[in-house]
Amino acid sequence: MNASLNILDQGEALERMRSQAKTQEKSLILNFSPETLWPLVSNTDLLNQKIGLQATQNSFAPLEQGGSLMAVETKAAGLKQIYQELPFEWLEPHFLTVERVYQQGLFKYLRFTILLEAQAEATRLTCRIDYLPAAPDLLLAPAVKENLSKMVHFWEQIGSALENGARGVEVFFDSQQPKQKEYQTLVSRWQKLAPESPVPEPLARFLLFAPERYAGRIRPFELAQFYCLDSLETLRFCLKATWAGDLHLRWDLRCPGCKGPKENSLHLENVVHQAYCPSCAAGYQIGFDQNLELSFFPDSRLRQLEEEHFCAGSPANTPHLAGQLNLWPLQEREVKLDLMPGEYLVNSLSARGELILRVSEQGLSSSVLNLDEEWSEALIELSPRASLRLKNGKPYFRNLQIEKTDWDAQVCSAALVSSLQDFRDLFALEAPVASLPLSRLTVLECEWLSPDLTLAPEELQEILGLVIQERDGALVNTCELKARAVFQDPLDAIRAIWSLQQRLQTLNHGLQDSEALGFKAGIAEGVCETWTHEGHLDYQGEAVEWAGFQRDLAQSGEVVIDAALFNDADLQWFLYRVRAQVKACLLPLENQESLTVFTIRFQGGQA
Repeated sequence: MNASLNILDQGEALERMRSQAKTQEKSLILNFSPETLWPLVSNTDLLNQKIGLQATQNSFAPLEQGGSLMAVETKAAGLKQIYQELPFEWLEPHFLTVERVYQQGLFKYLRFTILLEAQAEATRLTCRIDYLPAAPDLLLAPAVKENLSKMVHFWEQIGSALENGARGVEVFFDSQQPKQKEYQTLVSRWQKLAPESPVPEPLARFLLFAPERYAGRIRPFELAQFYCLDSLETLRFCLKATWAGDLHLRWDLRCPGCKGPKENSLHLENVVHQAYCPSCAAGYQIGFDQNLELSFFPDSRLRQLEEEHFCAGSPANTPHLAGQLNLWPLQEREVKLDLMPGEYLVNSLSARGELILRVSEQGLSSSVLNLDEEWSEALIELSPRASLRLKNGKPYFRNLQIEKTDWDAQVCSAALVSSLQDFRDLFALEAPVASLPLSRLTVLECEWLSPDLTLAPEELQEILGLVIQERDGALVNTCELKARAVFQDPLDAIRAIWSLQQRLQTLNHGLQDSEALGFKAGIAEGVCETWTHEGHLDYQGEAVEWAGFQRDLAQSGEVVIDAALFNDADLQWFLYRVRAQVKACLLPLENQESLTVFTIRFQGGQA
């Protein structure tokens, strides 16, 4: 991109164009709240597609201060349009706006704005276009008016769909009659895969009728939340449908900044240590439990997908953001927030670190936030409708983002899915060649103690595998009488050992203690990394070593955990309910302070 054409260097020229711009706007009333309408009307990518605009080709020029500037090429009325686009600005659920400066095309400047104003139990939705024509306005004004009318019609259709019972993204579904037969056939086939599961119907509906941008990237936890399904049951069914050939796995390498899946791979073996995000203009590391996400896409015999982009900067592309604001060099601006109580992260690609924004009724009603090279405060607490004065003390353009922290709950990480036995059984050879870090994993190391081996090692490991699978874990490595399993939650690992103890009571019934089958185990939670062992995914590192060390400390019938795990309130409540015997032990360590570990022995209480 030619620097002389950089919109960020043309502040005075941009102000002149803003002042000279012509304006057209249309409004309508929809009988739903701004909160209900926001995720739908803010989807400007689908809006542009529905009103007949052409797809765009986007490129990104890195900025020295961080981030990038987007250049767009498309067509309108058969003529090439080339423009630079500033980052969208929005505060949900109230407004969004975006500005463009053209190098070629029908306009010199265009600003698109959507406003949502609550009115009793309804919303006034206003769309405004400010533009500076490059062609005679007698020709452009009717076209602008027509596009506004198309937008209003599209939003009226959204309102009608909501009134007819559609929820959320369902308003965009294409329920063509020819697809209904395909839908019934697919549901019938999937119900045979899992006869008692509620997942086949909503998943088939989503796959066949949702817009391509949704059907082409099925996120199982997002789907489960939308249809009020169990998250793990939805994931397990998607894995079965993949094994049956109807879906395919895709490993998305999500940027930690914009959360976008900037690169992806169909197999874990092709996942590398790092990736690059052109819109954030930054490379990033891949963490197995941090930003490597499993999604699914349909087989081409079920649905042909040719996804195109009509608006790369749409707020709908970054649903984890409650707001995004631009600040020009040395600018001060005041914004009125309207945030639900909770914690948010405030960050900028031009500032190191992030700021915690806590929203509560006890928070301040107003505050000042200075944007420097790093945040001057670690945390601010504001009321839900506080005024926030933003000050950019730097001589360059900056973009500020307000991030929702609950969005990660919809992410099905590679670490999570690979800690399920269902995934291990169906996709045993899915493993990364590269060693990828995990910030947290629960590891169970178990050893069978069998005086006469009345059961073969394979039979013993099958018993262990069943109780691990029941507790949402996975058996990852077995060697004779030793086994390693992984879980996402330490409590599930404890529950698995408790279940194992119940099974052994039945197996050992009538036997002398000297003849009884026993075990010992250690459980640890911590950092580790992936590695491939005999073609299968395994783990190595601190958590694995510590779990093995604690297993070796245990006596027959005991599981050993450290103080960090023992102090968990839910875990202690479980131990109380099952009447577990717990003993604290002081463990001397060479050249270090002594460490407290806890030995647990189960007595057969009811969970």
